[in-house]
Formats: sequence, structure tokens, C-alpha cells
Amino acid sequence: MKWDLLARYHTGQVTEDEKKQVNRWIRQSSSNEEKFLFMKKVYGSSFEQEFKWDPESSWKRFKNKIKEENSESRQLKKDLSTKHRGASSSRYSWILVAAILLVSVFISLFLQRNAEQGVEEKVLYRTVETDMGVRTTFVLPDRSEVMLKPGSRITFPETFIGREERYVELKGAALFNVAPSSRQSFIVVSERAVTEVLGTRFLFRSYEEDQADEVYVFSGSVSFLGSTSKPHEAVTLFSKQAGKIGHGDTYVQVSHFEDEHNLLSWVDGGLAFDQEPLWRVLNSLERWYGIRLDIGHLESDLTEKKITAAFHRKQPVKEVLEAVAMTVGIQYEKRNNVYHFTN
Repeated sequence: MKWDLLARYHTGQVTEDEKKQVNRWIRQSSSNEEKFLFMKKVYGSSFEQEFKWDPESSWKRFKNKIKEENSESRQLKKDLSTKHRGASSSRYSWILVAAILLVSVFISLFLQRNAEQGVEEKVLYRTVETDMGVRTTFVLPDRSEVMLKPGSRITFPETFIGREERYVELKGAALFNVAPSSRQSFIVVSERAVTEVLGTRFLFRSYEEDQADEVYVFSGSVSFLGSTSKPHEAVTLFSKQAGKIGHGDTYVQVSHFEDEHNLLSWVDGGLAFDQEPLWRVLNSLERWYGIRLDIGHLESDLTEKKITAAFHRKQPVKEVLEAVAMTVGIQYEKRNNVYHFTN
């Protein structure tokens, strides 16, 4: 995280996107939180009024200050007697050396800040999005492999070089096979959760209509916490473990799983459900086939009824919907390109 971004955050000169970026960075580790609180303390005590970074005027003020110091020193040297001239000369030399050092530091910081701004301005982001009924596979700049489920979107920088972490944002669901890196952690952020890894294979699910975000670890380990959680509330999940956290929750629910087939059947062109509620099954079918389903007229106990089934992508949608309707004991009809379910 760039220090000038934190400075602008504490002085209220950041965009909404930058504010979200800082908040996510704070939640990533206790070390980040400590840095943030330190900066807050510094700016809280040092800047009573609005602060705005103005390099040109700051440089002018600094030069004027040095000029005043030199002028005072010259006057002091002139007024002193001959016997004190040696001490005065020494003091003047010290002031001059200090001034040179301060100027050097200021210039270094100024150039560094401009260089950092130049890098930030050149960062470009790429978004990959899948329509309903479409899935796609691609490789990230670090050679990590991603398979995106239907109705999903992922955003990431075009390069991870020079960045503190490999940071991506996800809406929907994706299977990640992360390329190992001992220097850059891999972070997946959604509206409800943050997942951090160094190198592993895992499935992350974060659909807007779902009640919670879920992560399933197939190899390696991940750190998982809610977007409103504190760093120390992060939970480490290992192979065959799953984490689940709802919107606004601070604690992760941890469970174990043995069968990967149901979770990854979509990778091979199928869909498998194991005791999934009807509403979630129908949401998956809606994205998988690119159709619209209406369950607004179903009773709530029916939408929560559990279903265990397996379908292949080549099966006609009518055949699949009939199988689901018969299993739950409901009916459906198609009107205006929408499938309406009723009791």
C-alpha cells in the first residue's frame, strides 16, 4: 500500500474506489491495521485543518525557510565578536549541512512520490465476464489458472509486477489454481469476504443472490474472513475444508467435505447437487442454461426443500425442469420466455 494513498485517505482526498481499496488492505493483516492506526495518529495530531498535497508551493515554502535560516545565520555571524567567530562558523556550517540534507530528503521523497504516481496511473485493469449459460477458462498474468462459472465476473490488473499482492475481485463463482509465490500472496475479494492464499487450488463462490460466500479448498491452504471482520478473526482452511460467511457476519463457519465431484461437476460440463435447497438449484440452472425462472409464487417451505440430483449440459432444459418439478411436487409453465413455478 502506497503511503501517499494512506495520507490522502486520512485527509479525505480519496475516491470511493480508493477508499474501498484502503479498507480491504486494512483487513488483510494485523500489520496493515497497525500501519493504518499509526498514520491515523500522525495525521490526527498534525493536521487540524484540511491538508492538500501541493508540491510546488511546498517547495517554495521550504526554499524560503532555508533562505531565512541562512539570513539569520549570516547576521549572527556578523554580529559576533572575533573570539566567538570560530564557534559561530561551526554553527553556521552545521545549519548549512542540515539544510542540504533536508533539501536532499525532500527532493528524494518528491521524486519517489511522482514515480509512484506514474506507476499507479499506468496500471490497467481487465475484466472477464461470462453470460448466462457460458463458462470460460483463462490464465492470469502470474500464470494462475481460472475457470469462471456462468453469470460471473472477475477483475484484475494486467500485471502483478511491482505490486504487494496479486489482487482480484470476483462476483459469481470461479475455480482457481494459483501459481505459487513466496513474495506475493493471492487475494480474492468479494462484497462479503476476503480469501488470501500463496499457492493452492480452491473454489470461491460469491453470487449476489446467495445468502453467503463460500470457499472450498482442494489443495494447500487459504486464509478466509468476512469483509467486515478484523484481521485476527481470519480462519485458515486446509485441504477438504470449506468456509462459509454471510453478509455482515464476522465469524466463519467451517465444515469438511470428501466428495469433490458435486462441487466441480460443472468443470466437466455437468451440474450435481447434494442436498441443496430448491431455490439454489434453480438459480444454478438459470445461470447454466441462460434462462429465466420465477419461483415467487412458491411457498417458502418448498423453496427450501432439499434436492439431490445430477444433470449434464446436453440434457434439454425441459427435461431437467420436469425432473426438478417432479422431485419437489410442483408444477411449471412457460410464459413470455419465463418459466413460472407454482405449488
